Amino acid sequence: SGVLPGVYATYNAVDPATVVPSTTSYSSAGANSGLVGRSVVYVIRSTNNGQAWSSPISVDPAGGRGHQYFSDIDALGGKLVAVWQDNRTDDAYSVQLQRFRADGSPDGGESQVNSWSTGHQGAAGVAADGQGNFLVVWDSNGPDGATWGIFGQRFDAFGVPAGSEFQVNSYTTGAQSGGHVAMDGGGGFVV
Repeated sequence: SGVLPGVYATYNAVDPATVVPSTTSYSSAGANSGLVGRSVVYVIRSTNNGQAWSSPISVDPAGGRGHQYFSDIDALGGKLVAVWQDNRTDDAYSVQLQRFRADGSPDGGESQVNSWSTGHQGAAGVAADGQGNFLVVWDSNGPDGATWGIFGQRFDAFGVPAGSEFQVNSYTTGAQSGGHVAMDGGGGFVV
């Protein structure tokens, strides 16, 4: 419980162990390098206001196929939660989450946030309240009856869904995307 020491950040980068020559003109491992590799999300921590950072911790230490992009992180109430867009389990991206302890070690297993699995899911954001409960929002292609919509799911401090997945946008003509979330210490939120 309490405050997590330090500043946390998340980013995605190519895993150096997966870099191979590209069979096309596309390069993901350096501009015009002719190399490609698997994109992975990492979490890092600084305890001295960004003067130095910890070694990166992969949200997927087991490796495997697929890519991870567009990550977000929040820490409050002694909990740290990372979310990201992921296509390791299917070609249509899903939204995944992983909780972490203050030392950066995983707290429980990784889990999928979205229940709608047809079409792409991505651009996830997360915010936590003072008790460690959190809300994830993301863009979802299809379930609002048009194209892109913004959806959300609340979780308790243990990472268990609290209630059902819900649609944020009420306007459904055309695409609604790019949702961001902020949450106060008591669990109130805005998207």
